[in-house]
Amino acid sequence: RHRVNEITRTGKTVTGVRGDILEPSSVERGHKSSREIVSDFELRAQAVIVASGGIGGNHELVRKNWPARLGAPPKRMITGVPDHVDGRMLAI
Repeated sequence: RHRVNEITRTGKTVTGVRGDILEPSSVERGHKSSREIVSDFELRAQAVIVASGGIGGNHELVRKNWPARLGAPPKRMITGVPDHVDGRMLAI
């Protein structure tokens, strides 16, 4: 399990990613897993594609990005996605 913390560059060119290796987890899908770091990693590539997922597991980001055409966001929400769908990569 890998978690990207940084997109690396050489000059203005994206050249890879750097981040943490998380401890293995056997929790069932949809349950919160450990974020305990066991090591780090760095990968370099000729091309980097960022597939960051969504924000549904982060109610604060959902509210921040709530479409005005839908009115005020709900005060209480149900999360229908795994905990790691938190929008973390958007800030990276």
